[in-house]
Amino acid sequence: MQKNTLSKQFRLFSKSAIDKLFKEGTSLYFQPLKVIYLVEDNAAPGLECLISIPKKRFKRAVDRNMLRRKIREAYRLHLNKLHSVAITHNISITLAFIFTESKPCDYIKIEEKVIHSLNKLEQIIEKSKTIVS
Repeated sequence: MQKNTLSKQFRLFSKSAIDKLFKEGTSLYFQPLKVIYLVEDNAAPGLECLISIPKKRFKRAVDRNMLRRKIREAYRLHLNKLHSVAITHNISITLAFIFTESKPCDYIKIEEKVIHSLNKLEQIIEKSKTIVS
């Protein structure tokens, strides 16, 4: 029986990789999510993600955990297409989802924005790879 979890290979946890993402990454904004991404050609192909909910806006850990779970679930359900793009183009993609609103929102809105951001990122990668080829 297969688990429906976001495995460790899809999580970004290396301090140096996180620093590099925030220094060199490009950002997109989809209200209420800010997406920072970095595409690298020289690294091993794959997809890694970081989810951040600011403590400044959500004082209670319960609220931060709830939002983190909603974003993680939406990402887990829709990452397959972007992961296959990363494998076919032999690139490494690192992402950071940062929740920017001061009030929590429902899962449907979060899922819609995660899908939109992943589709936009896929278009950007496809466009850049067709220009290079």
